[in-house]
Amino acid sequence: KHSQSSSTNDYKVTLSPTISKKVMGLSISPTYSFTLTDNIYNSTKGKETSHDPSVTITKSWKKLSGNINYAFTKKTSEDASSSYTKHIVGIGMTYSL
Repeated sequence: KHSQSSSTNDYKVTLSPTISKKVMGLSISPTYSFTLTDNIYNSTKGKETSHDPSVTITKSWKKLSGNINYAFTKKTSEDASSSYTKHIVGIGMTYSL
């Protein structure tokens, strides 16, 4: 069932340049996203924005690669209980057969 209270219009822009040249053997991939959410029937939240920058750094050795990622989010809303910031750090490894 469709609920008018959850109807939104979302607009998102993402920039994700690829840095193909390696610095000290590392590949660097920065990303930035901006989202604008218009809560059509929820005037308490109003328009919300989200800023989401992140960066991934990758190092490769023959068939093995490792990466570390950092992501940050800042969401703002007219409803203070819906505003937040968060930090995410991750690591990963890949082995190609």
